[in-house]
Amino acid sequence: MSAVVAAISSFIMAILKVLLPIGIVVLIMIAFKIIYRYHKYGKSEFRAFQKTDNIKFTDMIKCMINEINEFKIIIEETSLYSDLLVLSETGIYLIKIMKYQGAVTGEKNSKTLKNKVKEKIEKEVDNPFYYLENDKKILLGLDNNLQIKTILITNSGVNISIDNVSKNQIYNVANFYYMMENDLKGTKIYDKLYLESLAKLIKERSVSDVNK
Repeated sequence: MSAVVAAISSFIMAILKVLLPIGIVVLIMIAFKIIYRYHKYGKSEFRAFQKTDNIKFTDMIKCMINEINEFKIIIEETSLYSDLLVLSETGIYLIKIMKYQGAVTGEKNSKTLKNKVKEKIEKEVDNPFYYLENDKKILLGLDNNLQIKTILITNSGVNISIDNVSKNQIYNVANFYYMMENDLKGTKIYDKLYLESLAKLIKERSVSDVNK
């Protein structure tokens, strides 16, 4: 019996000797990943990363918005071009999330922009603000008095220059969080019941558009 116990103990110790170094390496990699995210993206995005590891950038942005302790309705599944529509007591936000490399230039009213990835590599990309303006017109068709902001969220390190688009319409992830946090704590212009009825109307319209 003692021989069996000794054999089992030896087997377990052998396994531990193999798994322990692997476990230590994995823990070091996880710690490095957390520290890297904290330093690169800042405190706000770090908190969002803690809550979700989903590769969908949109999910991370939703998570960040939900962290803000103010009333808001986030609508994702619509027939609009926008990735997210945020209804708040301080205003309406049409949000598009896009990743670029290099430099992006063009005009607000053009359907496309020029994206210079490298010195000799340039390509055309969709102009998010052109299509966001179309979304804005659709919402204004529901209520012409809506206060709507069109927002582009993109990655850090990209040089974006679009004529007639102000800098307070383009954000990296961390700056977007602080802007939204500040905005949602501003002067309230809509009540919750109105926003709930507006959200219902938008969802109904989206379903109708899909079924056409």
